[in-house]
Amino acid sequence: MVILTKDEAVNLPECLDATLAQMRGEDEAIVVDSASRDATVPLAEGYAQREPGRVRVKAYPVNVSFGAARNAGIEMARHDLIVFVSADAVPEPGWLDAIRRAAGNADIVYGRQRHAPPTDNAATVSRGLRYRHFEVASDGLPERYASNVNAAYRRFAFDTLSFDEHAQGAEDVAFAKEARLAGLRIAYAPDAVVRHKDVASWKGEWRKHQREGAAYAQLHRLLGAPKGHLAWAVAVAGMGLIAVVSGNLWVLGGTLLVFFAPTLRRLASPVARKYKPLPLLKGAAASPLFDLAFVSAYLKRRIVHA
Repeated sequence: MVILTKDEAVNLPECLDATLAQMRGEDEAIVVDSASRDATVPLAEGYAQREPGRVRVKAYPVNVSFGAARNAGIEMARHDLIVFVSADAVPEPGWLDAIRRAAGNADIVYGRQRHAPPTDNAATVSRGLRYRHFEVASDGLPERYASNVNAAYRRFAFDTLSFDEHAQGAEDVAFAKEARLAGLRIAYAPDAVVRHKDVASWKGEWRKHQREGAAYAQLHRLLGAPKGHLAWAVAVAGMGLIAVVSGNLWVLGGTLLVFFAPTLRRLASPVARKYKPLPLLKGAAASPLFDLAFVSAYLKRRIVHA
């Protein structure tokens, strides 16, 4: 078990308690910290002292990328099956057994995530609507549900592949595509469930979209361009320009419809049903703005490094 941390003192105890409760035999939990400024490291070291051999800690004094931290955790791990879970995620009962079952017929397993923020606001509901792919059938490419918030890998998957240590994010999606192209067996385990708190503020959600956009730009040779996002942005910009120049209200209405088209698709998914009307309305209104953060960060990174 590998858990990455960065200022996760609030979340780590709940994650570790739920994880340790499901571990058995010689299972281990490895905490890899990236220069936390809060009490994360002392908390993790306290668990290591109380659970010798079951919890180990590697604390970096400087900030390291997700990929570098994951690769360090892999090197420390002593078992064939290496499981990743985020510090801000809480495994539900039966999660680890479900991972093990799925790994019996797969080289890589991605589990299910339930969005469980501490509060419902515009930012958290907007993020929650993006979890729809975890609630539908697992058809399509594995990159669709690839996330190291809840994942497991057979060690031999890393014989020729490793997580990109330079990208700002999306290293899990990139790894999934490389693994698929290499012929590894990849499975989705909907019964291996974690409750993911994720970001809980406008600032955090905005920064996460920017980080994801920049990461996709860094990894564009492997992942390709985010065609859906780019087509949407071009359509909104083009129709908006025509509406302003012509003063045509019908074109303006069409522009607004296109602007909210991705959000309307998210609202049609089962995840939207769990929210009350007012938070759902606020989340829907904010959702396109975060899409713009992703697109702008992607384009900025591509232009600067063209």
